[in-house]
Amino acid sequence: MKEVIIKVHHGLETLFKDLLFQKNPIFILDDKTTMKEILSYYQGFFDGKNSYLFDEAKTISPTETIQRLVSLKIINGLKKKDLNQLTSSFDVLNSVRNQLQHFAIKANPDSLVRVMGNLIPRSVSVLKACYASANNLPRQLRANVVPHSPLPGMEGLFGHSRNIDVDLNGIYEKATEVLSDLEHRYDALLNEAIQRFKSSTVKQLPLSIKVRDHGHCGAPPYMPEITLQGWLNENFTPHRNSSENRFPFEKEPVLAIYEATTNIDQPEILEDAHDQHGYTKCRTKIRITAKVSVLSAEGFFNIPEYEDYVPFIKMPEVSLLLEIECESEGLFNEHHFDISRVSSLNGKLTIDMSSMVFGDTDQIPSISATQEFQLNSNNTSLRLHSFVESNRKLRDNYSLEIGIEENEDLVFS
Repeated sequence: MKEVIIKVHHGLETLFKDLLFQKNPIFILDDKTTMKEILSYYQGFFDGKNSYLFDEAKTISPTETIQRLVSLKIINGLKKKDLNQLTSSFDVLNSVRNQLQHFAIKANPDSLVRVMGNLIPRSVSVLKACYASANNLPRQLRANVVPHSPLPGMEGLFGHSRNIDVDLNGIYEKATEVLSDLEHRYDALLNEAIQRFKSSTVKQLPLSIKVRDHGHCGAPPYMPEITLQGWLNENFTPHRNSSENRFPFEKEPVLAIYEATTNIDQPEILEDAHDQHGYTKCRTKIRITAKVSVLSAEGFFNIPEYEDYVPFIKMPEVSLLLEIECESEGLFNEHHFDISRVSSLNGKLTIDMSSMVFGDTDQIPSISATQEFQLNSNNTSLRLHSFVESNRKLRDNYSLEIGIEENEDLVFS
């Protein structure tokens, strides 16, 4: 990665300066360079004292080079936004190059994707603009009145046209193919993806959730099993998907890992049973939280009309908060608590997604979305059985099943 960054930086800097150099070599010199120094450079070169025309001269920076190319109309027709992205991306690349070269700091590949996606295609656009300018000199009537004739040995730079695709493919046979791929995958689509995820709403996105939890039965980790189907897709089980100490023994790929907890409040007795085998009316509150780290965004997410943009997000996280309060009838004695019939149910399921696009800083996710479900006895099913202590307190050994099927808007902020 270090070598790639240094070579890309050096290659583009050399390319831009050469575009100026071919028009007039002094265009690449610093503003403070005097005419006396310029003449001495030329004299030293033709006398054989210098290996290059400007051996010890101070030249301008890459961004200054781009500004001069624009000011001198060597490149024309590029949008101001594209030029701004080009210069800002080059500044970022220059900073990373300096860190790698002088301080041996490791590069983060993800943070450079957007920089390269902006920089390389727009650099090629600059090159194409220069080729077009060189091939259409007769039309630049105002420039023709300025005398420019070649110095000895520079005649080859004047009076001939070139084809950029032929020149690029002459260096690398698949150059134009690779550049086209970069331009469409990591430039246009990347910036389009960022805008697509901003302040948009996906209407009535379906989701099915099934929760099964057996409390502290078997071997840890003790977490609920969660099956997601719809715009989120994965079958979470503790030993397969746990964030720690997981054992993925199945052949199916693990799309995400998770941490989850279940809290069941002690039932509030509304009306006690008339006999030992009668039903007790209770109010019960259940709360389930889960934090999901997505490993494969393309397999985990299924968002209609967003399929082309999902590959551009990285490190997605999804949090689930499920809160249910129900009134029920069932057995509640010194041995068992059971919800046999649900009289009323209400609650809320909130799903928050946060993610970043390639090139974002880790501290500021650029994508966030929320989906909220209002739960009732029509869209939510509930079963619960628990063993009970002698004082009628629920034990950690229980069997909980929750099913939710509903459609709601997914709102991006």
